[in-house]
Formats: sequence, structure tokens, C-alpha cells
Amino acid sequence: MLVLSDFDVKSMAESLDSEQFQMFQDMLSVALTTKTPFDGGLQPQRMVLQFPEMTGLVMPASLAAEPTSKGDEKKVISYGMKHVTVTAQGAVAGYVTVTHPMNGHLVCIANAKTLTGFRTALSSSLAISLYANPETESLIVFGSGLQAYWHVQLAARCLPKLANVYIWNRSDNDRLKFLIQDLESTLPAITFTPAVTQNLSDILPKMQVILSCAPFDVPLYVSDSVAQGTLLVLIGGYTYDMHEVGPDIIERALKDGPILVDDAASCLAESGELHSASVQADQLKGIGEAFKDFYASESITHFYNPDVIKVYKGVGTGVMDVEVARAFFNLARMNGGGQNVEF
Repeated sequence: MLVLSDFDVKSMAESLDSEQFQMFQDMLSVALTTKTPFDGGLQPQRMVLQFPEMTGLVMPASLAAEPTSKGDEKKVISYGMKHVTVTAQGAVAGYVTVTHPMNGHLVCIANAKTLTGFRTALSSSLAISLYANPETESLIVFGSGLQAYWHVQLAARCLPKLANVYIWNRSDNDRLKFLIQDLESTLPAITFTPAVTQNLSDILPKMQVILSCAPFDVPLYVSDSVAQGTLLVLIGGYTYDMHEVGPDIIERALKDGPILVDDAASCLAESGELHSASVQADQLKGIGEAFKDFYASESITHFYNPDVIKVYKGVGTGVMDVEVARAFFNLARMNGGGQNVEF
């Protein structure tokens, strides 16, 4: 069994070259497209365990290939589970397991701290690659945790002209300062500006991408603050009580096409934004399916439309965790990373 520490995962994630990053994107887009629920038996919704000081999440996952010939059964090609806890302060701890699909042996256990932020940002990067203005120079991110860090990191990979990043946080605290320091050290060509005291109605109309990486009970801005051509990435909320944006923005986006999601069933079951706007399944489009459409078209370089706003909503799934962990497992095995342990 290979053990991947948080240092191992972070080191590999930060050192991906452009070809490897594209391979990770392709892998995840395929996983989000080919995930099969086996009538719900092997793909349950996440289990939430509420404790006084933290929230526990248990997310089993399996990935199956379709039969190669008539009469064959679906074949499980990946299986695992994520167990993670999130404190009231937003600290994440946990692990992801990757199990051999044929014999049940545990082949990898990976620290979930960096993995969680990276896999969510990786799914968001699919939407950014396809639907954001490729000439984007400015974006705003809400939050100051690992999700914000990795969303900015991967957005910078997708947007080569990105020059200005505004960071909104509830307060001008040490966490925000450390985030800016970390980003400045790895992305020196980009200017990072804290937006704690600034009026959002003055900033948002100038932003071409909005990255919402923190949970909110009440939306912080309204539709009139969002310019046409903006891509909104919403990944901070994962219950009906959380609302990163209001129904006004969801309804505006729906006028020009479906809401993009990582997984339709999970988003309908967990997204407060979609629930409050009474969004139905036929109004959603999986980002994996969008990537498949993109590859099927030989003449289109992106799906950006300057005359509409586009919304991507992600709540995260166990499949994303297990497949990204499996990708890091394969990368570490090729490069001699991680620690082999008899189990």
C-alpha cells in the first residue's frame, strides 16, 4: 500500500507541468461522465455527521466502465472512500482510500487536506477552460482557505492573461495575509488585492470570473452587480441552508442555457442555490458532458459567450476524490513518491 502525505500530494499538485495538468483535467472529465450509480447501490449520496465542534463527511465512490459487448456486465474499474472532517474554523482533515476493484486490497491512502482543495478546483477548471473569457485579466475569489488557494492556482493555468486577483474575506485576518503571501510567492506576475473593506458593487462589474469558495447563509451581491460574459464558480455551499448567490442570478443564467454542475444528482440534493431557485434536473448540464461536447467539436476553441452569464455549481463527489487520488497514486508510483507500507 502506498501512503501519500499532504506534503506528497501538495508537491505533486504544484509541480504538474502543462501536459500533466491537461491529463488530470481529461481524467476528471471522463470520470464525471462515465460514473455509473448501479441503480444507486454503489453510488450513495455523502453521509454528513454533525458534531459539536466539527462536521464529518463520509463519501463512498465507485467508477464503472460500460460493457464492451452485448451481454457483458458493467465492470468496476475504481473503488474507494473519503472521510473528512471540517471544523467551525474551516480546517480540513481526513483521508481518501483507493481500493483494488478486483480483490478489495487497499492500494493507496492519501491525506485529504490538499487533495480536497485541488480536486474541487480541478473540476472548476473544466468550467473555466471552456466558459470563461480566454482574455480574462481580472477575477475575484471569495474565501481565504485552501479552496481559494487552489482555485486561483488552477485559474491562472487556464487564463494566461490573468493579472489581477481580488480576494474577499470576512475580515482582514492572518489567514488572508498568509493566503496572499503564498499566492504571491508562486504567482509573482499577478497582483493580489484584499477586498475586505471595498464595496462589492464597485468591484464585481469589472470581474470576468467570480470564484466563490466560502459558504454563506445570505448572498453577498445581486444580479445587477454581475456583468454580461461573467463566469460564476460556486463551490462554497453544500447544504440547502447555504446560498452563495440568490435565485436572481440562477434565473438569469437559465435564460441562456443550463446551469453547469459537477454532478446533477448531488447538486439537486445539496445545493441551496439551486433549491431556492426551484431548478430541475433538465436545467442542469454536467461539466464532464460539456467537455465531451467540446472534444466532439473540431472547430470550437471554447464556449465563452460575452452576452450571457454562466454559472458552474459544484458540491464535490466521492468519485472526484477517488479518481484524483488514484491519479496522484499513479504519478507517485512512476516517480518514486510516497511511502510503501505493508498492510
